[in-house]
Amino acid sequence: MTYESKPLEPDESKQYEFNVKKLAAGFAVGKLQDFDCELELRVGQLFGDDGLTLTKNGTIVETNVVTLEGSYERRTENGSSVEVYKFLSTDDLEIRMQDDFPLIKSLRIDEIGYSAKVVPTEVNGKSVDKVEGKFLIDGDMDFKPFDLGMGSNFDFFDIEKVKFGDLAIDMTFLIDALGDVRSLDLDFSPGALRFDFLRGDKKPGGGFFSSFPLKWKGFGVLSSGLKLGDIDFISIALKNEFNIDTEFFLTFDLDMGSFGSLGSLLKDFKMELALAFGFNKGKFALELGMAFPSSPSGSLDISFQGVLELKAKKYELVQLTYEKTPGKRAKPGVSAGSRLSSRSSTWICRPRVRKPGSISSLIRATSMPGWAGFSRLWHQRRADQSTCGN
Repeated sequence: MTYESKPLEPDESKQYEFNVKKLAAGFAVGKLQDFDCELELRVGQLFGDDGLTLTKNGTIVETNVVTLEGSYERRTENGSSVEVYKFLSTDDLEIRMQDDFPLIKSLRIDEIGYSAKVVPTEVNGKSVDKVEGKFLIDGDMDFKPFDLGMGSNFDFFDIEKVKFGDLAIDMTFLIDALGDVRSLDLDFSPGALRFDFLRGDKKPGGGFFSSFPLKWKGFGVLSSGLKLGDIDFISIALKNEFNIDTEFFLTFDLDMGSFGSLGSLLKDFKMELALAFGFNKGKFALELGMAFPSSPSGSLDISFQGVLELKAKKYELVQLTYEKTPGKRAKPGVSAGSRLSSRSSTWICRPRVRKPGSISSLIRATSMPGWAGFSRLWHQRRADQSTCGN
């Protein structure tokens, strides 16, 4: 049995599309013996960006179509014979996001595969097979600095080539008793996306991510116009001039107990960070939020072991820069976010306390070698160095 179709042509709709380009199958004694298949997948959009560029082996692919080659094998699992079909791409693929897209610069694809299962069901009283398929993409992702409204670009992920996996494109369709295919539907589905930030390469100069003991927690999707505030995060930085939905977000745990001897004082201090982003027709939105698991939902207050409590009415994100003058102590100052090679910089999240005379606390992380730099900054606080006003 053989089947061939025309390859997918350039299309201006920028929608996902699927095509069986070639299928050849040979049977003997009622069993599949030979199998050769090629599938085509047109990549429509990722994270709302429908103006992305696909390159294959260094050459731009005008159709944005990826070709998958199929293979077949019969296995024995738990004493039963199981038929396994695999569809993989052997090309060197890269997806470049639009220049205006925030946060992500490009995705290099190590592997893109397809798997599916068949679920018997009924539609309008007739028995049909529902095929539930999934394209899964693994590779590495390059992030880029972005604008959070602080005067210059904010390098949140100062890590190159962060490994990711299970970036999914879902595909479902129905097959009736006559073998006709209908109700084909393809959707971008990144809800199970996972990252491995530990395997990335740190960029020179340092940035926000490497300045704090952050551990990646998960990836999520905010549907129906939900915002970080609706899931109990407090916004500390926002860039959204066009009222764009921040549809996707990453969450991180901040464990202050990892700061050596200083960490023993903060071992019970836990905080979550969330970075949300959205993109629609060349316009973007970004928001950075935080939450304290030990505090009531949406609370701005921080409790330390039930003994000390920091009460605040607002948090803001600023960048602290240090002028390096030979023979003199580094002179600190607060910058709107500019980064100069002649300066070392520190990102801080500072609370604005409620009442004059209440406790001021500054939690800093520095690009100085090791966490000893953090401890030195903590113990050497002076009135003229503090950036926390009453």
